Amino acid sequence: MNAWCACLTFCILALYAPGMAADPASLLLLPPPSGYESGLSPSLPHVPNGETISAMAGMSVSRPVSTRRQGQADIGLTTQRRRWSNLASTSGSQPMTWGIAGDVSAQLSVGLQSELFYTDNIKYTANSSAIGATVFELTPIIRLDIGDPQEGAMSSSRLSSYYTGILYVPTVRRLLEDGEQKILQHFFGEIGRLTDITRISLRLDYDERILSSSDDTSLEDTYTLLEASGLLEYHFTPKTMLRSKLTYRDITVEDGLANRLIWIGEEALEWAATAKITIGLGTELGLIQFERAGLGSQNYQQALLLGRWKPTAKLNMSARAGLEWRDFDGGTPKTMQLTPVGAVALQWLATEKTRISTRLRVGNEPSIVQQGALFREYRLGAEMMHDLSSQWYLSGDLQYVRRNYDSGRRESEPVTRLLLGYRESPDRAASRLNVELYVQWRQRKRHGNFEAADRSQVGIQVTKFF
Repeated sequence: MNAWCACLTFCILALYAPGMAADPASLLLLPPPSGYESGLSPSLPHVPNGETISAMAGMSVSRPVSTRRQGQADIGLTTQRRRWSNLASTSGSQPMTWGIAGDVSAQLSVGLQSELFYTDNIKYTANSSAIGATVFELTPIIRLDIGDPQEGAMSSSRLSSYYTGILYVPTVRRLLEDGEQKILQHFFGEIGRLTDITRISLRLDYDERILSSSDDTSLEDTYTLLEASGLLEYHFTPKTMLRSKLTYRDITVEDGLANRLIWIGEEALEWAATAKITIGLGTELGLIQFERAGLGSQNYQQALLLGRWKPTAKLNMSARAGLEWRDFDGGTPKTMQLTPVGAVALQWLATEKTRISTRLRVGNEPSIVQQGALFREYRLGAEMMHDLSSQWYLSGDLQYVRRNYDSGRRESEPVTRLLLGYRESPDRAASRLNVELYVQWRQRKRHGNFEAADRSQVGIQVTKFF
């Protein structure tokens, strides 16, 4: 009972926090909803002059970012799936709590996010064994940017070419019925240098929020992540860019049976054929080493064609397509596989109040549910956000995932989510309060004579920056 009172008190206090002046002209600066992304493809919201703001990976409290160093979107080559991140935690440029301006500027943002939700299937098991639960989560937000202020923050006539971003967002998660409590850590850090010719960055990301509602995902996407990467972009000419990236990824699952280490190398050459069209060639090499000796290892190579098309300031499309060769060493004997892979993303600013985004991804992934199996995944998602007023907005997300396992298993997973939100100000850099009410439904259905697993969830999330 005390826990319920604490939750409701926090939500009520946040709702009655003092408001700030709204600027209707800045509505277009708000990002589209960052729902179920179906691949690491550039998500490029538009400002009124038609320039892109940043990649969707940077529009989240989970990824510190600045507009200037994301002017050239980090499209990546790896079409890895991303976990759920709703809009309350994606206010973009977080409001500044403290900062200094000068040759080397600094900005500190401090906030607190709380969420209270009920789900009728907390463990996402078959319907006959489903167990409901009420969950309360509390997440402090500490974010520091040095050397390159965020969009909407302080400006300086001399911006440093070096920058550093640090984000720490631990989550305290408590099941109210049985009192079970966990503390789930998340740290992200980046250091880099950006000039007119080159971009160099080193990143470290550790995220163990595998049970957090903000990472409410499929069982195949549920894991703890440790990732370190290095990126180099070099412009030979104003129209030609070489991009190289090395990534180390350590994936840990709760039962430990599908733990793996992944090394990825990426290379791409891009050419801006016209002001609206960019084309390129890319390749990706990967090695997947499982901790369990019986599962062996996998290595793959991809040859890719890359393209971006921006016919108008309101429409943006990106795509990649190619072939993947995958070899298996150890574990269950398998022959080399040759399959097509690809991803397409389309973003459309339909009106000044409506943003629409669609994504399609086709790729291969080692399974977490079935150890040693490889599945081919088809993931299609659509998202829409509509501003009801300068402070109220409505968001809807739909996704359909189909997985075909080489073990013969077939699985589909539709997801839908509807959300009503309130923001204190349409200016992301000034909106210190964000409140969202949402309802969500997900179903995991294994084809054949198997019982489906449904999970419905309703909740409220409040984000407050100081």
